[in-house]
Amino acid sequence: MNETQDELKLQQKNLITRGEQLKQQHEKLRGAANERNALLERVRRDKRLYMAQQNELLRASKELQSTIKRLLSQKRKLAEKKYPGKKETVYYKGGRFAWPTKGNITSSFGTRIHPVF
Repeated sequence: MNETQDELKLQQKNLITRGEQLKQQHEKLRGAANERNALLERVRRDKRLYMAQQNELLRASKELQSTIKRLLSQKRKLAEKKYPGKKETVYYKGGRFAWPTKGNITSSFGTRIHPVF
């Protein structure tokens, strides 16, 4: 009978030790989960901020593009009035360059935005 009681006490002690280890491990995991959640929230906040900045930059870019188109249109009209029938030429320090294209511009200058991202 003493052997059985000693064995039960040993098992109880082992279970208590294992329970304490599990509690410590649980607290560690809870701390890691809290850190992960805080990091995730910071990343989400930064993403919202960057998306807002991107939208503002896109709006400003579109505004600049429309201004450029308007100014180019005005420049062409003035050149047509001043020099009717003459091809438009742009002067630069190094020499003479022709305007690189005629017709409509279908894409704006700069990087393109991926349709999904």
